Amino acid sequence: MSLIEAVELTKQFRIAVKSPGLRGALRHLFAPRYETRNAVDRLDLSIEPGERVAYVGPNGAGKSTTIKMLTGILVPTSGRLQVNGIVPHRRRIENARTIGVVFGQRTQLWWDLAVRDSLALQRKLYEIPSAVFRENLDRFTKLLALDEFLHLAAPQPDLPARLASLSGVVVEADDDRHYTLRFDRFSHPAGNLMHEVMRHASVNDFHLEEPSIEQVIRQVYAGRLLEPETMPGTPQ
Repeated sequence: MSLIEAVELTKQFRIAVKSPGLRGALRHLFAPRYETRNAVDRLDLSIEPGERVAYVGPNGAGKSTTIKMLTGILVPTSGRLQVNGIVPHRRRIENARTIGVVFGQRTQLWWDLAVRDSLALQRKLYEIPSAVFRENLDRFTKLLALDEFLHLAAPQPDLPARLASLSGVVVEADDDRHYTLRFDRFSHPAGNLMHEVMRHASVNDFHLEEPSIEQVIRQVYAGRLLEPETMPGTPQ
């Protein structure tokens, strides 16, 4: 049996279909309409141990959806999928011990720890045997010339970079000391965002511009959450 095997693997999502405006919102409330879309459509895939495969396609082709099914995050709509003899969504914890994935170029290093300590913590989290960890660490230290970096803390981004890493937060530098933050209040409560700001910066003053009730109601009845540009907050 292949290490990874998928037969007619399919993942469908049911999407709400709404007409714009208040009338459309009310119509959907009493007579909801949905349409089904295929994110992954009858995929056949076979990967042998030691084989390297590039899974390439345009945005929306289903690449991330496939990977999420391989890791057990998503349950397939139909078809058959096995990873190392395991059905991922049925034995997700066991599957997670043998498969790894990184989305969005997110670092696995902690800013306040030395690189070596961050890697040691990952070893504990994934229960990697000490001998295997040391062998891999020595191998990649030589391969990537990491000796001079292992004892250093991971580079800490400045405040704008930290905030910009949050989904839906736009940071605009007014000057060297003043920033304007535009964010979705449904995704990021202002109090939580200000707490994050004050953790990493000395804040002398800030002004939070609240949307009007009419603005909120219009956005909600339009069938969408508030857009970031309509929800400005301005910490200084």
